Amino acid sequence: MLYRYFIFILCISLTNAYAEVVLDGTLGPKVTLDRPNYAIGAELGQQHGGNLFHSFDRFSIDAGEIATFSGPNSVNNIISRVTGGYESQIDGILRTTIPQADFYLINPAGIMFGPNAILDVQGSFHASTADTLRLKNGGQFNASQPNNSLLTVAAPEAFGFLTPSPASLSINGSKLNVPLGKTFSVVGSNLQLQEETVIFSESGRINIASVAGKGDVTLKQDDLVLSAQPSDLEINTSLVSIGSRKDAGDIYIRAGRFTLLQSTLSADTFEAGDGNDIDIEANELTISGSRLLSNTYGFRQGGDITIKVLGSVKLYGSLIKANSLGENEGIGNSGSIYLEAAQLELIDGARISASTNSSGQAGNTNLKITGDIILSGENSQGKTSGIFASSYNTGNAGNLQIEAEQLILKDGAAIAAEAWSSGHGGNITIHVKESINLSGINSAKDRGSFITTTTKGSGNSGTMEIKTGQLHITDGGQIRAAVTENAKGQGGNIDIKAENITVSGKGGKWGESGIFASTMEKATGDAGNIFLAVQELNIQDGAKVGSSTFGTGKGGTVKVDANRIYLRGGGAILARSLEDAQGDAGSIAITTNTARLTQGSRIATSATQAGGGNIKLQVHKYLYLFDNSEITAHAGGTQTQDKGGNITIESPDIFRLDNSNLLANAYAGNGGKIDIATNDFKVFGNSRIDVSSELGLNGEFILNSTKIRDKDFAPLKLGQLPEFSPNRCVDLKETLNQFIITIRDISPPTPEDLKTHYYIP
Repeated sequence: MLYRYFIFILCISLTNAYAEVVLDGTLGPKVTLDRPNYAIGAELGQQHGGNLFHSFDRFSIDAGEIATFSGPNSVNNIISRVTGGYESQIDGILRTTIPQADFYLINPAGIMFGPNAILDVQGSFHASTADTLRLKNGGQFNASQPNNSLLTVAAPEAFGFLTPSPASLSINGSKLNVPLGKTFSVVGSNLQLQEETVIFSESGRINIASVAGKGDVTLKQDDLVLSAQPSDLEINTSLVSIGSRKDAGDIYIRAGRFTLLQSTLSADTFEAGDGNDIDIEANELTISGSRLLSNTYGFRQGGDITIKVLGSVKLYGSLIKANSLGENEGIGNSGSIYLEAAQLELIDGARISASTNSSGQAGNTNLKITGDIILSGENSQGKTSGIFASSYNTGNAGNLQIEAEQLILKDGAAIAAEAWSSGHGGNITIHVKESINLSGINSAKDRGSFITTTTKGSGNSGTMEIKTGQLHITDGGQIRAAVTENAKGQGGNIDIKAENITVSGKGGKWGESGIFASTMEKATGDAGNIFLAVQELNIQDGAKVGSSTFGTGKGGTVKVDANRIYLRGGGAILARSLEDAQGDAGSIAITTNTARLTQGSRIATSATQAGGGNIKLQVHKYLYLFDNSEITAHAGGTQTQDKGGNITIESPDIFRLDNSNLLANAYAGNGGKIDIATNDFKVFGNSRIDVSSELGLNGEFILNSTKIRDKDFAPLKLGQLPEFSPNRCVDLKETLNQFIITIRDISPPTPEDLKTHYYIP
């Protein structure tokens, strides 16, 4: 008995697998059409104005079969429904012969396109598992309840879903396209495109919507609107593409959970065509091993990529890119990227990029994330995850703007605005409410996580603005503005505002964690400046904040405005001219209530072959230097103009120097000046104050204090300071050294007083 039942079910399944085209008799004759060539003329349906309606009990086309719809040229829309409760399986050729007529097919029992399916239509094509097709002005063509239909001459405007569980729609390995400038639409539940499916429209439009319940999907001129709850959509090993050589078209995708696997969504603009956009709205978006591309190859604006997701967006080894790819004559600007979501993760080398390889301008990248952004991991080629705004030609790079609750970069991940040629780099603006965390290096141990603006050609680098609550840079993480080797462009500024900044540690061969503005060897462009506005700044365990030059360009200024500054474990704030650099070192200006330097930490300007930079500290309360820490302004240049930098310190309350140094030295040029104004200055241990020059004149040390005692300088042993020895310059007839201490209500020293090594009133 069970065996007979199995045979019965098998026979039913095999019978249903056969293709059939059967009219249901509601709009014309009830008849089964002859196969394999199904001729469906206007006499088998009803025409109302420009609408030709057909009603089928079953509608399926097998491989090798053809269903041809024909009628008068006055028909604008061929509208078909399937009422018998059988899924439509389209694995043959669906053809229309009416010029420019659009084709609609609704089947609430489901629709499946097979690998042999071919569209040979004259107009747009729309397929849906909706219950009814709504017409403008209140008409409708109902497939679930045919008697509730109201046929009018109005054009279709929406797919209506009347049940809580709509049927599925799938495309399995089909190659489907529509004529130039026309639209392709698939609207159903749990929609799937798989097995190397290809959907293409040239200068037209593609609509893909997956719905989960009651409501409408409305096709508007510049939108695809869902009032129904969205459902799952999966595009797997497939291509959805739109190209433009004339008028622009768009790709609209609406879904609940949207999964893109090993697939490509592309919107390409060719020659003089207008830009094609990709517009995605979903509850969740997962992209794995896939690409979302908007490219312009011609003279017009490329299309934008717009993604709005209620929940999370996760990219695994995938690429979202808007690019201008014109040849030398190509001047088309690339589109922009707009992404809104609750969470954003870029994993395993995933990247978001807007760039130009032409004279056209690159588009902007705007990421608005209400929760966290996480960038981590690398792909099999060693490319780490990142967000990029780049110019590789004469066109300028776009700007990069990021908003989030928290931003995390791990294991060599990057955010970069780059100018590789004569085009200028874009600006980076990052506003993160809670915290930004940069940590770790890549697997090759040659790059840490970083945020950078960079110029590698003659174009200027963009600027960087960061606002956050907490900024943590550890284990080789870096924020930097760079002018690379041989570059002629100017470096960009770094402007950071935060409640707390902590910079800590190193990252293998990559070097120290830090915030850097630099210009490299043979570069002529000046380094950018660094501005930090922070409540508490911590630099520790060998980490650094600083500007540097290795070329002829000048080093930048480092300016810090803080409430508290703590440098420990070799932490440093630097402005340097290094190695064979001819450019002068930059300067350092710090304003804070409290500053504490311990364990070999430094605030320093230095120049190997040029003049030293100046240091100015305004410390409103307490300044402490302990354990071999130092404040130095050194000039190692071989020219007489290469003077040591000046150090100016204002610390009204207390200044302590304990086993630490204050140095303003020079080699060929004159020594610098150390000028200290404090109410309470004490020196302990093996401390050193030095303003000497190897070949030039020694500098000045000026101390202005309201109270000072001899014992406060006991460890200095002023008469034994070699820094102030005039022996090698006795033939000069000018004052060589000045060590001035002034006290309130006491007259300043006279020129006769200054002939001595030091003056104590």
